[in-house]
Amino acid sequence: MRPSPASDERSPDPSAVALAVLRRHYGDRYAIHRNSDLWVATDRSPSGLTAPTIIEPTLELFVAALESPGQRAGRPFETA
Repeated sequence: MRPSPASDERSPDPSAVALAVLRRHYGDRYAIHRNSDLWVATDRSPSGLTAPTIIEPTLELFVAALESPGQRAGRPFETA
């Protein structure tokens, strides 16, 4: 007996789905990725006034930080 096509399909990885949603929602402002333990966002604007990088261990903390990023600690890079 041949298995049905539905039994061969794997459910998508929840982290991959969350990453796609985050990129669609915040991708114009941040480059977003996930390593094995951390969610990471890098501000695409080198002259922004908020923290240039956001790193959080959980999705909930990460989204909260994206919604309300901290202030930049140093002076933005100057462009020539």
